[in-house]
Amino acid sequence: MVYACPICGSASTGMLFQKHYKCKNCGLIFFEYTLNVADLAKIYDEKYFRGKVYCDYIQEKTFRKKLFLEKLNLIKTYIPPNGKVLDVGCATGFFLEVMRKLGYETYGIEVSDYASNYARNMLKLNVITGDLLSASFPDDFFDIITMFDVLEHLPNPIETLAECSRIIKRGGILIIETLNADSLIFKILKQNWPLFSPPYHLFYFNQKNIGLLLDKCKFERIKVLPIQTYIPSLKGFKRIRYFKYPVLRQILGRVLNDVILVIARPKKFV
Repeated sequence: MVYACPICGSASTGMLFQKHYKCKNCGLIFFEYTLNVADLAKIYDEKYFRGKVYCDYIQEKTFRKKLFLEKLNLIKTYIPPNGKVLDVGCATGFFLEVMRKLGYETYGIEVSDYASNYARNMLKLNVITGDLLSASFPDDFFDIITMFDVLEHLPNPIETLAECSRIIKRGGILIIETLNADSLIFKILKQNWPLFSPPYHLFYFNQKNIGLLLDKCKFERIKVLPIQTYIPSLKGFKRIRYFKYPVLRQILGRVLNDVILVIARPKKFV
């Protein structure tokens, strides 16, 4: 069976491994099966956050908030100093808690009942359970939209980013953190790459197809930054957070760029 590329539409695709296909035109790697919102709600249950994928996501709160602050510091020159921020796939709301403390008006959308309930009930955040396409936010509403480690999980990345284009304000900023299938580690490890994780990760992007995706959804890419990589260690895999150091980011980020941070703005307002 021939699967057309979900991003560029090319029919020039072939199986890579384990029911994953690669587009020969733009390099997108995608999972054979698609999931709907109901499927996502089932697989991102409490077990996902406690034991199945994360040891205990909530217990990592201090570390994760510190990590978000480090990333914000890295891209602070691109971020509006105030306004409304939407975190798509906000999980338990730790990033929104950081932004609220910085004075922003925060909103979240999260498909997991477990995670979104924690964000609402424990952190008192404005978080909707569901997906962005059903949230019905007003046009030109948000100053900042973030998607940290979310785009690769979405069954409908084009529709989701098109919706982001509709609801983002003039001069707004879109921040996407996602996997990079052009990284050296992925090319070496292939299906043994620690970030190769079906059925959670449905897409594996690179800078070329991220650019195509953003363009199709009326965004202009303005910056791409390498964030971190995962390497084998005696305890499995270790995450290297080199992005805080400019020299290391310049050197290691050229090849050990498993995860990239993409900053974009809406083209319709340029």
